[in-house]
Amino acid sequence: MKTILNFLFVLLLNTSALGQASADEIISHKIRSKYLGGVETAIHVLKPSKMDDGKRYPVLYILPVIDGDAAWGKPFKIAQEENFPDKYGVICVMATFPRGTLYCNHPTKKNQQDESYFVQDVVPFVDQNYPTIAQAEGRYLTGFCASGSGGLWLLLRHLDMFGKVAAWDAWLDLDEMIEADEKLFGTNENYRDYAVLNQIDRHAHELIDGPTRIVMMAYRNKRDGVHSVHRFHDKLFDYGIAHIFEFHEAEAHRWDSGWLSRAVEYLFLERLPEGVGKTLGTPKT
Repeated sequence: MKTILNFLFVLLLNTSALGQASADEIISHKIRSKYLGGVETAIHVLKPSKMDDGKRYPVLYILPVIDGDAAWGKPFKIAQEENFPDKYGVICVMATFPRGTLYCNHPTKKNQQDESYFVQDVVPFVDQNYPTIAQAEGRYLTGFCASGSGGLWLLLRHLDMFGKVAAWDAWLDLDEMIEADEKLFGTNENYRDYAVLNQIDRHAHELIDGPTRIVMMAYRNKRDGVHSVHRFHDKLFDYGIAHIFEFHEAEAHRWDSGWLSRAVEYLFLERLPEGVGKTLGTPKT
């Protein structure tokens, strides 16, 4: 049974106006970025089956996990099968990387500037080639595990670029960089600069009294002492930062275990009732 804190989950989405046809086939663009040393990567796109002339559409960026989709399921297949583009009137995008990514810039390796690749190349490419809402309120992020953390710090470090993020089972409070991530973060100092809880402290003043921009989804597991989902929720609560927090029974650690559909529903709720999704804490001064 799922428990959704600070949020009464009632979906009354009217999708009839968007049509019931299946979304278009996946469109793949090849690009080369100086931030990745010039290697070829791909930007995959799913559009609504019908797009009105002159209309601008929001974009949902689906962030692949550190080892790609081979071990964790195929998120774009889910987006296509569940027809996210037509259901929500959104353009879905997933960019690839030449290796695992944590959506961070390496402090010294010029060909491992993954954050810059995403915000300087991927997002502008999509805006230049598709009729997007090219501002924060039109850009959404979702991911899980490492890419959930990546989505959180992409939002927090670029609040003027991204409007909302939904993260499931993300890394939140690893005090020290784990050995496996050293090749991506480089140093503990760089890791701590990106760490989600540190980013919250740094940007809380920009989020207090604002709209709900963070969706955190987590499940009961033995790793909470490491991942600290409750500490994350409490920190947002203490600051008085609006967020949605879903805490539920365990689901398989994969894209296709059921959570992705709920995450996207949370992101595209057009309007929350008064007080819903808002924390009840007293903002820090």
